[in-house]
Amino acid sequence: MRTLDLHGHTLHNAWRLFLSFVYEKSLDKQKSVRIITGKGDMAKEFPTWCSNSPHVKSCKTEPHNLGSWEVRLR
Repeated sequence: MRTLDLHGHTLHNAWRLFLSFVYEKSLDKQKSVRIITGKGDMAKEFPTWCSNSPHVKSCKTEPHNLGSWEVRLR
C-alpha cells in the first residue's frame, strides 16, 4: 500500500500534498492508500478533506494508530 506521511507540514501544504497524492494514485488505479497525519489538528480536519475529494471513496483510522488513515480510492 502506498503511503503519504504529512508529519511536519503546515495544514495548507499538507492539504495540497494530499490532493495531489490521491489524484495521482487514482490515475494509477490504486484501490487504497495510507495517509499519516498524526493525532493533532490535521487528523481532525482529515475526514473533511476526504469527503471533499472526488477521488476518495472512504477513509477510516487504522485500529493500531489513530494518526494513520486507510483511504479507499474511487
